[in-house]
Amino acid sequence: MANRRVNFFGLVLLIIFSAVFFVGNSRTQAADVKPTVSIVSPSADGLPFSGSVAIVARAIDDVAVDRVEFYNGTNNVFLGNGTKISGTDDYSLTWDLTGVSLGTKTIVAKAYDAVNTYPGQASRTISVQSATTADNAKPVVSFTAPSVDGVAVYQGNVQTITAAASDNVGVAHVKFFLDNTGNPLGNPITSSPYTYSWNTSGVSLGTHTLIVQAYDAAGNYGQASRTISVQSATTADTTPPTASIISPTYGTVSGTVNVEVSASDNVGVYKVEIYIDGTLKTIDTSSPYSYAWYTDGGGAVDGDHVIMAKAYDAAGNVSPEVSKTVKVQNTAACANECAAFGATQCSGTTGYFTCGNYDSDTCLEWSTAATACALGYICSTVTNACVISATTTSSAVYCASHAYGQWSACDPDGKQTRSIVSQSPAGCVLPSSVLLTE
Repeated sequence: MANRRVNFFGLVLLIIFSAVFFVGNSRTQAADVKPTVSIVSPSADGLPFSGSVAIVARAIDDVAVDRVEFYNGTNNVFLGNGTKISGTDDYSLTWDLTGVSLGTKTIVAKAYDAVNTYPGQASRTISVQSATTADNAKPVVSFTAPSVDGVAVYQGNVQTITAAASDNVGVAHVKFFLDNTGNPLGNPITSSPYTYSWNTSGVSLGTHTLIVQAYDAAGNYGQASRTISVQSATTADTTPPTASIISPTYGTVSGTVNVEVSASDNVGVYKVEIYIDGTLKTIDTSSPYSYAWYTDGGGAVDGDHVIMAKAYDAAGNVSPEVSKTVKVQNTAACANECAAFGATQCSGTTGYFTCGNYDSDTCLEWSTAATACALGYICSTVTNACVISATTTSSAVYCASHAYGQWSACDPDGKQTRSIVSQSPAGCVLPSSVLLTE
């Protein structure tokens, strides 16, 4: 009986030990999956640094990341454990490069889980440079969406925010923040487009400030901000903006015309569109809303043209279209100097001017050089044309032809006379009459 009890308890102990070993071993095997790790800053190999370098590694594990260790991979010197960035999968460490020799160095990041058996590993090379050649230029960053302050977003919606960033060497990453809390909205974004989908659920109603920071590999950063208005979806903005064209103010324009539009909205103007003759010319997102219209040089033909504008708010409301008709007049107005093309006008007695269009306008003017009359001709002020020159030495040269009137009655001396009543060409110079006797 005693032996049976011993065998029974021994069997129970064996079963319990086996179960504990199996469960423990299963847990060990389940947790023993390497974390994945990548270095997100510096964002590329070979970037230059002096003084210090800000390192950011992103580590993910199927259970939990225990720690991330950073090393100088060139000589395997431990640099320290990374500090977890709240709300992200990122771990950061600043490596003081004082005393580090110039040249290429390798950063190594090792991510461990609770088992610490197989760390995930990543590396990035940097170029350690003298402080005299250090990159001290800050990146330049700006918001592209929202593009203006005061844009209305509705609580509970997902709002897309986008930034543009540039740097003299290269942008390492971009972070978005709300109200300068210090906690970024999501993970750093390491490549363009720098866009984040922001869920506004839980954000209080009212005015808030979005902040964007762009970093380069040397740790320099630039910053920009944009205010937004978080509104309740039940009190959506349905009021359209208003717009008016304040320039040009006159009916006739020429050269470069400054088209300026005034716009207002109960929340905020999002953008203004300006059209010329129905063609969209510009979209302006900041006041003054304007467009430089080059009407000369082929930009617009002379005549009437229509300027049109409309304003939008962030809720999508659109103002009524406003328009103004102006007359483009780049060709100077002119007046005719003479009445008919081809007409002539005497220039003294030796020649004449001819009416025609001798310059770039559309008007008629007299020729600048006179046409000389032929030898033996003079310009008649009666016909403004060249005619045969008259002399009084012989009746044969008065005119090319002429006609006589009737003979007069006999004079006391028995003579009769008659006069020339017509002559050709018209306007030739003759005495008022030529006496013929018989």
